[in-house]
Amino acid sequence: MTGDEPVPNAPSAAAAGGYVNPMTVGPKITMPWSALWAALGAATAVGAAGLAIVWFARPIGVSGVVLGWLSVVGAFAIGTVAIRPWKPRAVGSLLMAWLGGRGLCFGGVLLLGTLLYFAPHSPPDPLAMGLVLAAAYFAALMAESVVMSRWLRAPRASSSETEPTLGSVSRG
Repeated sequence: MTGDEPVPNAPSAAAAGGYVNPMTVGPKITMPWSALWAALGAATAVGAAGLAIVWFARPIGVSGVVLGWLSVVGAFAIGTVAIRPWKPRAVGSLLMAWLGGRGLCFGGVLLLGTLLYFAPHSPPDPLAMGLVLAAAYFAALMAESVVMSRWLRAPRASSSETEPTLGSVSRG
């Protein structure tokens, strides 16, 4: 024996009273792509409704609606791709990555909205752009949150039945 071989049936760090990182507990899963599609679909629906309303009420504000919608869809796409939802992760680290992606998305909406508003062309209608930007962002965030919460509450098999899980409650 060189000392590098794993010891069979060695107790885990949690069983020995050691620290267990809560970010690594639980099965390794991937984020559902349906969350992204639901968010983009909600943003697109709000953008289309805003475009229809502004088209009839104030046709000069159409460019603001389109720019606001582009800001939200672009930021949600960037925020979701940045967290790599296809990568298998433990549930704790997946949720932290998702929250980080939503923070990136919020900053991206602000940055893209500001850049598109001050782009070197005639400025869009600020009221139309601001209303569609805010409404599309919150509709996309709510749609993605609903999909994620339903997906996280779905029953799953544990990755290892022998390791304890943090926060588990014995109902025996």
